Amino acid sequence: MVVADPSFILKNLERPELLQAFATETHLLRALIHWNFTDFERLELKLHQLGHSKLLSLLQLDAIRWNEFDRFTPVQKEVAAALLHRHKKLPAELVESVSAGRIQSASLLEFWEAYPPSKFDCQGLAQLLVRSNPEDQAALREALFRKGNSAIHAFSKLLQDPDPQIAERAALEFAQLKQELDSTRPP
Repeated sequence: MVVADPSFILKNLERPELLQAFATETHLLRALIHWNFTDFERLELKLHQLGHSKLLSLLQLDAIRWNEFDRFTPVQKEVAAALLHRHKKLPAELVESVSAGRIQSASLLEFWEAYPPSKFDCQGLAQLLVRSNPEDQAALREALFRKGNSAIHAFSKLLQDPDPQIAERAALEFAQLKQELDSTRPP
């Protein structure tokens, strides 16, 4: 129902069966994922006008426990992605968790680059790289290379990580990044 015809739902939202369906979190979040931005904004406005402001609080970034991101199901990740695109920013809890190495999902790179945090930008990318799987490392390295000397500084902080494996990975990445950056500078 939700994905099939947003225009029908928007025209008939006052009908009890539709309103009851959209008074549940499942249908609202499905619409968030699948509907285009304009239709979803119209849905949000109508739900607000019909007195469902509490339900709409689910659309706030703080409605999600971002420090659990690595344990999200695929559907939860879809909802999280839709919320990030909707708000066009990363929530502080997510940024801090990534920057502290508590979240390791390289899938966050897309959002990290689209909505770069003002604080912990390179530190978060460096943490993701030293904790990532080999198949995710190239994209993360590229993102850090674009950050230049700020990335080198982020790796230098990781050299003192209490986990020796993380510190060793940071040392290798630090050396590789420094060499690549030095090779691109004019003599």
